[in-house]
Amino acid sequence: MTASSFSPTLLEDLRQKGWSAATDLVPTSTAEDLREDLLRHQREDGLRPAQVGRAELKQSAPEVRGDLIRWIDPENPSRAEKNLFIWLDDLKNFLNQNLMLGLREEELHYALYPPGGRYLKHRDCFKNTDQRVLSFVLYLNKEWAPQWGGQIALYNERNPERK
Repeated sequence: MTASSFSPTLLEDLRQKGWSAATDLVPTSTAEDLREDLLRHQREDGLRPAQVGRAELKQSAPEVRGDLIRWIDPENPSRAEKNLFIWLDDLKNFLNQNLMLGLREEELHYALYPPGGRYLKHRDCFKNTDQRVLSFVLYLNKEWAPQWGGQIALYNERNPERK
């Protein structure tokens, strides 16, 4: 993928709103293969309850976060994960060249939300750190309808009550 493959709308959205949404950003074949990996991990009991907090304060809190996750190991990626890492490198380079974000590394995980599962309002960056400059969410659902719930809600940090 080349820088010209990314939509100018992505840059404009990030500049103007601080976020962007697209239905065709990641190559379809990569997303489909990642979905198959996720379903295989689910079948093989390779997902664990997500935790909140960090280091010694990390704990399960199903009332806050009810998803099952699996961290992606960059040292031992599946074919689909390797393709995602290559694509993300292109995206990082594109964003760094155009927005000077200084993106260097990533941490990735699968998240599976069972019926009723949720993740309450939170920041994607721990307090007193600036390690997470950008969050990227890729939905792997094959089919989805708004009435099923699960939409991401983004909040304005300067006005937390406003989406």
